[in-house]
Amino acid sequence: MATLTAPDVVPVLSRERGFSQAKLTRKGSSPNPIVLFAIAVVVLLVVAGMWRASQNNSGVEKTITIVAAGKDLPAGTRIGFTSVHFMQIPKRYYSPSMALSPVNFIGRMTKTYIPMGEPIQDTMLFKDAGGLAATLENDERAITLQLSDDSQVGHYITQGDRVDVLVVSSKGDKKYTKTICQNIDVLMCVPKDQTLSKGGRSEQNSVTLALGSHQAEVVSEAAEVGKIRLVLRNHLGRIQKHLFGADPADLLPSSAFTETHAVTTPATTPVLPTPDLIPPPPLPAVSNTNIMGALPQPVQQPLQWFVEVISGSKKETYAFPQK
Repeated sequence: MATLTAPDVVPVLSRERGFSQAKLTRKGSSPNPIVLFAIAVVVLLVVAGMWRASQNNSGVEKTITIVAAGKDLPAGTRIGFTSVHFMQIPKRYYSPSMALSPVNFIGRMTKTYIPMGEPIQDTMLFKDAGGLAATLENDERAITLQLSDDSQVGHYITQGDRVDVLVVSSKGDKKYTKTICQNIDVLMCVPKDQTLSKGGRSEQNSVTLALGSHQAEVVSEAAEVGKIRLVLRNHLGRIQKHLFGADPADLLPSSAFTETHAVTTPATTPVLPTPDLIPPPPLPAVSNTNIMGALPQPVQQPLQWFVEVISGSKKETYAFPQK
């Protein structure tokens, strides 16, 4: 039987002691900072993703179905079932003036232009199916004018604005401008957005005004004989002023009249008016008898020849009768 010797036991013990020391060294070593940073980044990304997902799930916005314009609706269009369609909008944009059913708007007339896709609101329509006539007062009349772009302030006038009406007319070779109506309510018109939707061209340059009966006559006459312009007023401006109108002379300074007077007006002696000439009284009638009687008697044998005879310092004259 073989016996163990000391040299065989010492190496084994030495190897086990080294292994245990190595394990102790690894357990007591500090962790790698790069690994810790990577783990922290991953944890933060996971937390952020979970938070964002929870926010999306809890923040889903509720929508509501309303009535909108199915096509472009100019002012004065009567709403029908083919004119509207349903559209969904966020519920926070909903207002009580919008309609959830087209029954509330069918048969009513538009006050202003409503583009396609725009939600229809109660303020965009006349009160009831009566349309424009239902909005007029007892003493008001509605009149529609066809005006140019510049006469409508470049189509910046909208429904509900108030304007003054000017007319440019002529007498002879001069033109005159006068304000014929003030503080007039605009019932319907063609706004700027409608002209832009037509590619910059407007098919109807019309505007409808609410006038008194006498004002309607004056404006109608002005449309026939002159050019009408509308002047936009402030919504708070209600004062009506007495205006005298304008003519070409109002566009010139006072110096222009002074120079013209000095050049064209020569200095002349004033001419006094002459009294009417009074004809002389007629001569009294004289008979031929009286005239003949008043004449002297003819001279008998009138002298015809005279002869002067000078002798020295003596001078003599001789007369010879007519034969």
